Amino acid sequence: MADDESMHADTALVGSDGVPVLVHGAMLRARCPRLADRAAPPQRATKRSRTSKIASGKRINPTLATVSVNESTGATLRHLSEFLYTDALPLNWIDEGVYNNNQSLSESISLMATARDLCPLWSRSSSSTSSSSSFAVAPVALSSRAGTPSMRRLQTLCEAHVASHISLVNVPSSLARALDGNLDYIQHVCYQLLARDKPIANLQFSENLIGALSAYPQALAIAMAAASGVYQPPQPAESIETPDSTFVSDMELLFSYANSAQTSSKSTEESTYCLAPDCSLVSGALSFGAHRFVLAARSDYFKAAFCGDGGGFAEGSSAAITLTHIPIKHTKIV
Repeated sequence: MADDESMHADTALVGSDGVPVLVHGAMLRARCPRLADRAAPPQRATKRSRTSKIASGKRINPTLATVSVNESTGATLRHLSEFLYTDALPLNWIDEGVYNNNQSLSESISLMATARDLCPLWSRSSSSTSSSSSFAVAPVALSSRAGTPSMRRLQTLCEAHVASHISLVNVPSSLARALDGNLDYIQHVCYQLLARDKPIANLQFSENLIGALSAYPQALAIAMAAASGVYQPPQPAESIETPDSTFVSDMELLFSYANSAQTSSKSTEESTYCLAPDCSLVSGALSFGAHRFVLAARSDYFKAAFCGDGGGFAEGSSAAITLTHIPIKHTKIV
């Protein structure tokens, strides 16, 4: 993730609250093409105005492309960008007790909903609804629609992680958030927990459940019936299977595109939001396309060259970076 523009960010994800999250267009194209497709070209910078206001009063550099994700907040987009760059959920979510905190739980469910919207995966199956109960809920079924593999992985990682941390302490708020986001699987997990523990006799719990689900009377009726043992919700039609990581292959795509003949045939404007390299490594007669943000993230030398105090080394600003101390046969390995 690009915390500031010194990491050569060229794109800003902008959520519903107007908070920008700086990223790299090439990473979006490799990891989540649906986001990259939303990119709006940067404005033309003028001498008088070097920044541009957005709705919330936050400012972003007008030379950055912008991707509006109105269904998500800036906090959710920051978590999303962390996953795109690391292929992992935020480290602070690993704490076993974090899901007793409603804010952390809300953030994880919001990230799950964002991943689902970027790559539809789970859908309701009306044909599986039982006719024997007025409280019947359709089991969760896997949709046949294909999407971005990284987003499928993120959604299932979030689902498995949230489901394993739902308890009687947070099930009212968890169910409410799952209903807000139309997240079927988490709804089923909540109903099953209520049916298993039958906490209806706990007055405080019942009041919390009624308060959390006041906007969803039908869901409240199902939850109360499950919590009293009157209704046994069906098991999900399919268990969660987290897809294998595509991170390595995505990075290979980034490298192969940077060094393919296709790059030279694209216009400058079109390449900005694709996978085109922004520099090249030169050793003797060999030259390889590369991305500054990848080099800076993986090498202290290149980080100092591109992002060091005072703007980095002189050669760091050059489109062609000559590796004078590295043998030619080792250049491609680098």
